[in-house]
Formats: sequence, C-alpha cells, structure tokens
Amino acid sequence: MLKTDIDEQVALFLRSVYMNSASKERPASLYRSMNEYGYLAHGIKLKNIMDALDSVLPNFDAFLTNWIEYLKSESQINVSELLREAVFIKGGIPAISEFARQYAAKYPKAYLDWIADLEMEDDKDSVIQVAREGLSRIPRDYAVRAKIAEAISRIGERLNDNELKLEGYRESFYSDPSIGYLLDLYISAIECACFEEIQDEAEQRVMELQGKGRIPESNYHNREQSASFATEGVLFNTLLLSGKYEKVFEMCKGKGPLGWSSSENPKPLFVTFMMAVLSKEGMHSKILCKQWEDAIKNTSDNANKEYIEKYLKVTDFIKKSIKLTKEQEEFYLKWCRDEIGHRVDAIVSNQHRGSYHKAAGLLVAMAEVLANREEKQEGMDFIERYRSKYPRHSAFKSEITQALQASGLFNIKMSGEWR
Repeated sequence: MLKTDIDEQVALFLRSVYMNSASKERPASLYRSMNEYGYLAHGIKLKNIMDALDSVLPNFDAFLTNWIEYLKSESQINVSELLREAVFIKGGIPAISEFARQYAAKYPKAYLDWIADLEMEDDKDSVIQVAREGLSRIPRDYAVRAKIAEAISRIGERLNDNELKLEGYRESFYSDPSIGYLLDLYISAIECACFEEIQDEAEQRVMELQGKGRIPESNYHNREQSASFATEGVLFNTLLLSGKYEKVFEMCKGKGPLGWSSSENPKPLFVTFMMAVLSKEGMHSKILCKQWEDAIKNTSDNANKEYIEKYLKVTDFIKKSIKLTKEQEEFYLKWCRDEIGHRVDAIVSNQHRGSYHKAAGLLVAMAEVLANREEKQEGMDFIERYRSKYPRHSAFKSEITQALQASGLFNIKMSGEWR
C-alpha cells in the first residue's frame, strides 16, 4: 500500500462508477461518488477519470452535456471547479469565454480559466482585454477580482510598464485589501508619481470596509462570491505606509506590553518605526535594523525577503516626508522608552524566558537610537536601569550582553557583573 498511487486508484474507481451507471443516472452517481471518496485524492476532476485509462469513455459527449446541466443545479463547494472544467473540455476557449460572460457574478473564476489559457499562448493583448472585461463584469466587492487584476500587473511587471502595474494593483487592493497588494500598489504609485492620490484611495477603501464590519458573511458553497474585507492589521499598515503615523499612534492606545506577536497589534510596528525615524539614519543601528525588520516580518504570514525589501522601500520613501518638531521628537522618544520599559518588565517579571531576547533586543535598539542622537551615555544608563532591576535573572542579562556584542556600540567587559 505504501507504493500505491491513491489518486490513480480513486480515478480508476470513479471510472468504474461511470462505466456501471445507466446513462440517465450517470451524472448523479458519479458526482455522489466523487463527493464520498474524493477526500482520498487530491482535487480529483473529470480529466483524471478520463486519463485513468487509454480508452475513451463511452457516450462521453452526451454525458458531458448532461454533466454540465446537472452541475448547474448543484450548490456544493466543489461544483464550480468541476463545472468550469466540463465547459472547457466541451468547447475550449470559446465555451469558457461565453460561460464567463454569462455567469460573471456566480462563477467569476471562469475568467481566470480563460486568462490562464490565453497566458499559455502568450497573448498579452488578449489577456489584458479579458482581464479588464472581467473586472468590469464581476461585482467590485468580490475578493476574487484581485486575482483577475493580477494578470494585468503581471504583464506590467514583464514589460516594465508602470501604468499597467498600477492599474492591476489598484484593482487587486480594492477587491482584496492585503498588505502584499498594498506594497505593490504603493511602489507602483511612487514610480508613477501619484503616491498621494493612491494613498488617499487606499485609506478610504479600508475605512469603508472597516465600517461594514471586520469579516463579512461568506457564501460557503461558492467561495468565489466571498466579499472584500479588511483586517485591523491592514488598516494600521495602510496608515503607517501612507505616513499617517499620528493615526497609528492613536490605535496603539489601550494595547498592552504583551501580545506583540499578533499581526493585528499596531504597537510593536509603531514603536520600532518611530525608533527608526528618531534614529535619523545614524550609523549605530545594527540591532535597531533587526528589530525593525522583525516587526515588518510580523505583519504578514508571507513576509519573505522580497516582502521586507518592499516594505522598507515604501517606509524609506515616506520617512522623508515626516518632519518632527523638537517637542514631537522628545514626546515620541519618551513614549518609546516607556513602552519598551513596560514590555521588558512584563516579560522578565513574569519570567517569559522564551522572550528574554526580545526584551534585550528592544533595550539595545533604544540605546542605539539614543547614541545616534548623540546621547550615548543615556542609552547605556537605560540598559543598566533594567539590568540592575533584575539582578538574579542571569538568562536575561546574558541576552543583553549578546545583544550589546552584536551591536558593537559599547565595549563590554565580560566580567561576572555583565553576565
């Protein structure tokens, strides 16, 4: 059994169901069996059953017509995939294009099937035309529109066409607001010199969706009709990446010193962002840069190297527009120090040993910020305050020492006092 191809065996079994069913009962029998035993295979479809053996299925043309009509009357979660497949098998691009236009609101993924086939033929003009048609026909609050709009932005990326990229990412973010789409949208807006216009649009869209509730009701049996929604995380990232840091600061109120691993908590991102702003691009930033990148990484489950680089590109752009007065700098500097202090206390006093390195990293990052502001001694005093506050927590002090060594900011004598 370890060498048995389960997918192949399921396909062969379903083929036997087809062969042993009366013509009139064949669609219902096959569909019932696919639902009953499909969990054993990986997304089994009609094509798998057709290809299970070399011989052609008998009376297949008549069955295919009946199969399509039967599936149109069903409402299970897998119907759309099977129905669209059957339409394409029956008539190719002409059939799937007609189906897509007829059922744009019910089966919008038909446009994705159409686009995928055109992409295989490398017909860029037709892909753009079909994608635009799909975007115009499918309800704008359907999240699936984002995938259709991606076809436009992909071509824009290949052709290095900033206008096409902007067009695609604009529609993608509108229908499925995510930080990934937001980063691509903002970078395209920067390249097209229309950042202010786009950031206002993005904020307005997210606020509109927030007003409708966090997560809308979804059609379980037809996920293609799932509606657009925006999480709290998307909201504060949209604001921060727009340079609206005051609004993000307001969202931090009421958030505690723990729970910073949640992507829905704006405080860890905002604290490190403000530290980066206050550091004024200083040379002493090894630990600060790591803390900043870690905070960015925490904003998404898909935060790979490319994602982080895009995030940094946008924040580097918007930081140039942030002009803090001396009073504002002092206010945010004190706020960051206080928040870091609260977090260190919460972690160490409650002996969250797995997070000692996080507390130590924040302390040293804050010391680097102060050093970059020509307040090096204040930075050292800040670290010493919390190191001395927990004299018996040797593991915590060891993490501080390691962070200081990695920073290279201070000369550390490895005496028992600092271990």
